Order: sequence, then C-alpha cells, then structure tokens
Amino acid sequence: MVGFENDSAQLAPPRKIDKYYVFVVGIDHYQDGIPQLKNPVLDANRVLNTLLEIYKLPTPKPVGDLREKYPKLYGDVKDPIPIYDDVQITSIYDGDATLDVVDEKWRRIFKVIGENDALLVYFAGHGYKDSNEYYIPMADSPPDKWARWFNVSLLYQRFKSYSEDKKCKDYLLILDCCYGGQIALGTGRLTEHDYSRYVLTSCLPYQLANDGPPGKGSPFANALVRYLRSYRWPFLTFDRSEWQRLSTYYIEIARRRSVANQELLYERLPEADTGPTKFIFEKRNHRLDVTFLKDSIINNLNFSSQKSDLEDYYTNANDRLNFIYTQAESSEINAVLLKVILKWFSNSNYVEWEPSACNGIERVTIDKYQQDEIWNVLTKQIRSHGEEVTRENVLEWYFEKLRSDEPDFDGKCHLILWLNFRPESKNVVERIRSFIQQFSKMFWDRLDQEPEETRNGMGKLFIIFSDENVVPVDNTNELKTIDRTTFNFIPTRPVSKVRLPNLKPWMETFRGDQFEERISHLNDESILRSLAGTVREWTLPDFINIVCKHCKLSQAEKDDLLTMLYASCDKSLIPNKISDED
Repeated sequence: MVGFENDSAQLAPPRKIDKYYVFVVGIDHYQDGIPQLKNPVLDANRVLNTLLEIYKLPTPKPVGDLREKYPKLYGDVKDPIPIYDDVQITSIYDGDATLDVVDEKWRRIFKVIGENDALLVYFAGHGYKDSNEYYIPMADSPPDKWARWFNVSLLYQRFKSYSEDKKCKDYLLILDCCYGGQIALGTGRLTEHDYSRYVLTSCLPYQLANDGPPGKGSPFANALVRYLRSYRWPFLTFDRSEWQRLSTYYIEIARRRSVANQELLYERLPEADTGPTKFIFEKRNHRLDVTFLKDSIINNLNFSSQKSDLEDYYTNANDRLNFIYTQAESSEINAVLLKVILKWFSNSNYVEWEPSACNGIERVTIDKYQQDEIWNVLTKQIRSHGEEVTRENVLEWYFEKLRSDEPDFDGKCHLILWLNFRPESKNVVERIRSFIQQFSKMFWDRLDQEPEETRNGMGKLFIIFSDENVVPVDNTNELKTIDRTTFNFIPTRPVSKVRLPNLKPWMETFRGDQFEERISHLNDESILRSLAGTVREWTLPDFINIVCKHCKLSQAEKDDLLTMLYASCDKSLIPNKISDED
C-alpha cells in the first residue's frame, strides 16, 4: 500500500501483483540479406527507461552500456543505453540478441516467475510470416534458415494454461514488427478466472511497421512512450479503452509524419486461456495529478447558458474581431469561465489553435487603484522608458502579434486580451460600449491597409471583458443592444450557482476502474449530499472546496488544482498538438 503526501488514506490497486518481469529485445543490425533498421534499439531502450522511471518496477544495476560495447554503432548516441541482465529486468540489444541468448534468457524467466507475478515482453525489429507461423529474426539469424529464427509462438505457448501451470497472472506481449498482427490469428479461450493473456501489435497481419527517421523513433514507439508518460492515475489498467487512447496518439503522430497507414491491434493471445482481467502497472509517484479534476470542472459542470450564448452570437463572418463579456462575482470564477469559453472554441472547431503561435491571455485589471479609461490601461502595457504611446501604437502592436512569419502558422497567430473589471468599477456597460465603438472602427481601418495576402494570413483577435459586478445587476441584456455588424460581440450570462441536480454529467466522468477510491466516489450523489449537509447549491469556489475535502487532497495537491482553475490563463489552455517525440 502506498500513502499520499499528508494523507492517511490507503490506495489499493485493482488487484495485487507480487513481482513484475520485463523482457525487452531491440535489433537494428542483421546478417547480410536482411535489411538493416534505424530505431528498434533506441525505441526499446526508451520504452524500458520510461517504465523503470515512472512505474513500480525493480531497478537492478546495469551490467553495461551499449554505447561502450558497440562504440562504432552507438558511440554517438547522447543518452545511455543501459544493458540489464537481471531475471526481472532483461534488455537484449542488437548484436547481443542472438537466437541462443534470447532463448536462454526467456527460459530463465519461465523457471522462476510465480503464480501472482506479471510479465511484459517488448520486441522491436523485423518480423516475418510464413503460412500460420510468425518469426522474428535475431542478430545472428541467417536469411535463408528459418530454423535459426525466433518462432514467436514460443512466447505464449509456455503460458497457455494458467489454471494448470500457475505461472504469470498477467502477460502482455508487445510487438513493433512488420506483420505483427499475424500473432493474433487464432483463438484463445475466455474464462472467468483472474488472469490475462494479451498481445498488442503496431500493425495488422498484412501491414508493414514504419521504422521512422534515424534517431526519431517509430511512430508506434513514440506513441507508446507518450501514452505511458501521460497516464495520470496510480494504476494503469491496459484494456481496450486504453488501447484506443494509444491508437489516437499513434494516428496523430503518423499523420504528422505522413507515413503509410498502420492499425494497432489488441487481442487475446491465441491458444491461451485468458480471464476477464487486464494487465496493470502501478506508478511510482502517487502524488495525485489534479489535471483530470480541473478538466472535469471545465468540461462537465453546467455552463450551458454561457455555451448557448457563444453558439447564438458567434459567427464566422465577423470572426476577425471578437469581444466577449463575462460576469461573475469574483475574478476566480471569471477565470474558470474564460477557460470554459476557450475550450468551447476548441471543441467547436471555430478556431484552429496552435499554442506556439498564440499570444496574450494574461489578465489586466481595470480600476486597480482608481477608475481607468480602458485605452489608458492598454497603453500602459506596451509603454517603455516613459515614452508616450498612442492608441495607434497600441493597435499596431496588436497587428504585429496577429501576423505570421511562418507559412505553417498562417491564420493561427491569435491574440487574446483579458481585461478584468473590479467589483468597485463604475459605468462598466457605457465604458465597454464606447471602447468597442472606437476600437472596432480603428481596427477595420487599419486592416484595410494590409495587403490581401497578409490579411489572409493573420490570426483572430479576442478581447475578453470580465466583470465582477454581478450583484444585483445583470448587464448582459443592455450589452445585447451593441451593434455587432462588423464584429462578434458575445455577452455571456452571469455564472449561476452549482446545483446538485445538474451534476450528473460531471459525476459520470468518474466512472471506471482507473480511478483510485477517493476520486471514484465522486460519482456517488449520496457522498456529495453527506459532505454538503442540507445545502443543495454552492458558489463555484465552495463546490471546489467540497471536492478537495472529499478527495482528501494534500495542501500541495489543492494548490495545484486552484492554480490550474483560478490563475491567469496561459497557453496551456489551448490544446497541444501531439508531437512526434517525447
């Protein structure tokens, strides 16, 4: 059992595993007649290092470094390539991966693995099919002697019957090899007993596996490493839903590289009995990643009125210039609402985001010390060395931010300005109306001076007005009278209280066995009722405090969550694209 920081609650895995075994093989260089590869060794090394770093596995001392053993081949590689020869952690790379060595190390595991242990096997390299058999050539395999190739059936035939042998409760075989799906042809008997036998392959039986550019990794290995690193819960239960998440990463990476289509395959091992359970890894670091809690609030709490306002008032015809008004009783709630708005734009595909190309988003407070003219606040932002800054200078500065210097970013250099009115601000509606009239005229006059090619490559401008004057006045009706002929103006309704009857979509996000106990209970309405007592509605901050209390968040975890929700927004609000490498 592993406790959380400042938390006496115990975390129980879905079921207990005594020992984990990992067996990794990667081969780049083969005998003459078999094509050489570029990435299997580095891919296998990255996968193993990721598992050892993040998940609870034994960490034996390496017996060597492949860079030192084969300096002509790997001496220029920057990161270590440790060689492990422990029975629980075995890595066999390149010239070391002869048929006899791989077979010997494999048999060694079978001799000692226990009834309540788990085994992960990862092969990266060539793969070939012959009739109903599937073979992996070793580093010393002659191209014309299949008898000296590794028959992959050996990897699962020894574990066919758990009920008889009582060896290896969970077994996951991963193949990043051509025609890997061939191994899944056949049938495995599904039983009700508590053990699993599955295979994950990077391609179907008739597909080639892409090796990737030298040193850049295969698309499959990159997706797998990203998946293993991004999983945020203490226990990774690999099932079909997780396979789909991994496939999503792979598809995006493959699309970016414009490589031939491959489909990942996840099936029961043939000729082997398997139960309904799945392979489970336990993470080393059990400090709760509160990102999921933040996302659940942004994505699933009831902000339907504000989303409806966005749908009603946003048009593509006027999307060069966009003004958005939010009204809530605190800057914290307005910060959450802004995140909801940006998420809505992303999900609705109205705006194509590219995080590295966007600018702005930091909150600027209006009337911090005295009543300010909005223009004066904007000029202060870009004033330097006491120089006078005009409104034209402000507009020119914004236009610079909206232009793209790179063709890939054309139309994606958006600028987001966030202006926050304090509770004591006066005449907010009149000031916003006056500013919009002046700014929009100047904006279009200036835009008309740009060449058409430049205009087409410019991003969109979003100016967010957050108003903390929510009680007792709702300003949205008066703001709806603003003439929006040449721009989008979206007055969103004030944020209402969180009500228990509206929490069901939010609760549904916490169903599933990947959640630890203190989180999974958030899908139980009776738990929230007991925490809240007689209260059936809360302000958003009060509701978030209840969630923190229920989840027994440590102070550090609570601070993480509140920072994500309330702090000034940054580019992390804009969904990141999946990169080729991690």
